[in-house]
Order: sequence, then structure tokens, then C-alpha cells
Amino acid sequence: MHTAIPIDSDNYPRRLALTPGAPPVLYTHGNAPLNAPHTIAIVGTRSATPYALRFINNLVDDLARMLPQPVIVSGLALGCDIMAHRRAVERRVPTVAVLAHGLHTLYPAAHSQFARSMVAGDKGMLLTAYPEGIPVHRSNFLARNKIVAGISDCVVVAESAADRGGALHTARYAASIGRRVFACPGRIGDRYSSGCNMLIRQGIASLCESAADLAGAMGWQAATTAAPSEAVQQTLFAPPPQGPAAAIAAYLTDNPDSTADQMAAALSIPMGKLLSTLMEMEFLDQIITLPGNRFRNA
Repeated sequence: MHTAIPIDSDNYPRRLALTPGAPPVLYTHGNAPLNAPHTIAIVGTRSATPYALRFINNLVDDLARMLPQPVIVSGLALGCDIMAHRRAVERRVPTVAVLAHGLHTLYPAAHSQFARSMVAGDKGMLLTAYPEGIPVHRSNFLARNKIVAGISDCVVVAESAADRGGALHTARYAASIGRRVFACPGRIGDRYSSGCNMLIRQGIASLCESAADLAGAMGWQAATTAAPSEAVQQTLFAPPPQGPAAAIAAYLTDNPDSTADQMAAALSIPMGKLLSTLMEMEFLDQIITLPGNRFRNA
């Protein structure tokens, strides 16, 4: 069921209502608290790397452990956005997907099934400033980014190139309205870390390696305030695969984005054994599951 929330409603996001040009009406589908005390936007490139996936997974995991009912906000786009929503759903953390069109459709279409499952529970919401019938338009995404920043306490940029990207727009807008911005640092020379490093260098974003960095900078009372141990920091790196997993990892090195059918045929592994191994590898953060039931090494 779709719900219209006017700006004078108690259910309208209070943070957003105080921003310049706040939409007079929001349209929602699903359930998630829009005025929770710890609301974090996680954004980034559509061309996300395994490094971003590990950072996002660890960040959401630790936020779920450290804070009372955090809410994860993003834009349901390819790459970092969908990674953040998926991990939130996996950890039963409320998540809000801000759209750039009316609720009669879903863009990108590849995320339609996930979006339906997300709102089927009690902790997922689709939110937009556009009434039904308004299609996707390029200019809508800039307005969408402003809502992502406006309804959140802070914005975390997981990964971004320096030359383009909606994540940079979201980060700069967030800073302009007084939201705290964080960025995951990356290796010098890596294209999709260059934007994060630039935001940190320019003083727009604070360096964020962990949820403890974010909670400390925001002044949020965490259940665990100790600095991450070396063991926790090392979870950014997946353990080496063994047995059948080693063969799968080697195959994906040469054939990234392969399907289970392709791997079963090439490696002569029974499908049941292959699927169970893939599930175990995903749990250990050794592989990434992509839209279309394709797989890639993490």
C-alpha cells in the first residue's frame, strides 16, 4: 500500500523538513522509521569493487551490533547502494531506498525482485518525492540525492571516482546542509577510491575505517566503544578458499561474473555441491553474488 506523507505530518522526516526546498509530499511503500535517532546514508559508485563490498558489509554489521536500531539509507542503484540495502536486510536493519521516479515502476529493473522482498518485511521502505506516473529522468537523480542526504544524520561514501558520480554530489550537498560526511580511504592510484581520498583531502569528509570511527565522530553512545581490534580490522580480508572453493575461485579469476551453470559445466562439480560451496564462500566473503545469479571473486 502506498502512503502520501505531507510535510506538515508528524510522520514526515524531521531532518528533511528543515532542509532548503524539502519536497512538500513524500510517497512511500513499506515500513521503516523515518525519524530514528541513528540514520546513516551509505552511497558510492555503481562500479563497486570487492573492497567496497567488504567495507559496507563490515560497516552495516558493526552498526547493527553497536547502535540501537540504526537505519540505512541509499538510492537502490547498482553497486554500493544495493550492497548497503542487501546487507541491511540480511542483518534485519531497517533500510530506506530513495527513488528518482514514482512508485508505479522500479529503476533499475534488475532490483525489482529485491525491492519487493525488501518491503514485504517490516523493515524496508521505498520512498520518493514523485507521484505515480512520473518516469525516470536524469534530472530526478540530483533531487533524489538531496533527499538521501536530507533524511540522514550523516553520509558515508564507500567508494567513488573523483571525476564523476552521484555519490560526490550527495556528499557535497550533505556538507552544505550541515550533515557530517565520512569516506572510506583507499589505495593511491585506485580509480574508485580517488573520490573518497579527494573528499578527505579537501576536508569535506572525515576518514572512516569502521563503525567505531563513525559513532565516535557523531557522538553516538555505542554498546561497544573500544577501538577495533587487529582481528576485527583483518575481517576486511577474506580467508583463502580451500578444496572445491579453491577451484571455483581460480575459475572466477579467469571468468568473472560467471553463472552457476557455467561453473558446474566447466569444473565438473555437481550442482548441489557447487551451490552449497558458493553459499559458504559468500558467507566467508570470498565471493560476491551479482544480479542475474552471477558470481565474482571478492
